Amino acid sequence: MRKLLLLGLLSAALTAPMALYAQATATPTPAGDNSMGGSMGGNMQTMGSSADATVIEIGGTVTGELTEDAPNALYRFSGEEGQSVTITLTSEDFDSYLILQDADGNVIETNDDGAGNLNSLISFTLPSSDDFFIVVETYGHYNGGEPIAGAYELSLVVVEIDVIEFGETVDGELTESALESLYVFRADEGDTVTITLRSDVFDCYLILQDPDGYEVAYNDDGAGNLDSRIGPITLSVAGEYRIIATSLSRTATGPYSLTLEQVDLIPAEIGSPITGELGSGVSQVFYSFEGNSGDVFDFSVESDIDTNITLNDPYNYFVAADEDGGAGVNPELTNVVLNSTGVYTLIVSSSFGDEGTFTLNISWPLRRRPVTGLH
Repeated sequence: MRKLLLLGLLSAALTAPMALYAQATATPTPAGDNSMGGSMGGNMQTMGSSADATVIEIGGTVTGELTEDAPNALYRFSGEEGQSVTITLTSEDFDSYLILQDADGNVIETNDDGAGNLNSLISFTLPSSDDFFIVVETYGHYNGGEPIAGAYELSLVVVEIDVIEFGETVDGELTESALESLYVFRADEGDTVTITLRSDVFDCYLILQDPDGYEVAYNDDGAGNLDSRIGPITLSVAGEYRIIATSLSRTATGPYSLTLEQVDLIPAEIGSPITGELGSGVSQVFYSFEGNSGDVFDFSVESDIDTNITLNDPYNYFVAADEDGGAGVNPELTNVVLNSTGVYTLIVSSSFGDEGTFTLNISWPLRRRPVTGLH
């Protein structure tokens, strides 16, 4: 059995989306001192017209070079509504910066270090069938610094989005041409879900976006052992949500598994024994309780089957876990000091998928009080 105590911070057999990839070379068009769109920040000037921009095809890779006289470059591509594109900018010479604009020159997405190692990455679902513009920049020049010369590589690929259903686990793989995988699921208002990403070869990272494309949650190590978990999270609106499965570095590759579950989040009564049951398709039971920063809690589970417990903070980050710290094969966490104020999640699960009942105990918190003197 392994014991872990750390403080701190979907149809089966589907594979990860694979993107088309081709290579080409183009002479980039400087992006500055042109006429289209609104002004950018720092030294970034207004964008050029369609005729000025260098064309990059979807599925292509181009190389170019920034100079003191041409400190940024402008590219154009034609996309279709609903396409999910990934734009990657890499350079060994400078800290890269990417800007994506619509046909009118409005900025719709920017990125600094999304591809890791000072390289940039934008993943975006196109809102219309139209021309779009990519601006290649250096981070320093964009923010008002001096131009930095150097070579770069820019790639543009379309990534397929796979559908994942509640209760499914899908296996996939991150590759050099697909450093993140995209999945969508449909949910109703008030649904409570968990999303878990596991890999034996890279540090996982998860992002959840709402139907309007806004990021509503993200997680690094919420499932422990460099695995990620978002949730339980209660969704505020009905619609199609998007999951981005990737690595923390945005450069790692390798196989992974992604699980989407709809769960019940049970309010836990502190100080009273709570009974639950594992098995019959239920591998984990989720409880919530309110805590304050500095509160001290004890947690224990009693069961005839081998169980474990995991505690996550209000931001869905891993706080502590145990498998066999109590009597027999029962888990126990003692003197756990809470690091934030808010709603915590406690997960009780079966270590080996066994079926059985359990009793969960959560102690009353011991609050730290100032010493006022001796009497």
